Amino acid sequence: MVYLQLFYWTLLFYAIIVNIFASPLYI
Repeated sequence: MVYLQLFYWTLLFYAIIVNIFASPLYI
């Protein structure tokens, strides 16, 4: 259960980082 929650937060954090770095490319 803990590992699943940790994986979820890591995936969410990764998605935010990718979104931040990818935003200037599309603009």
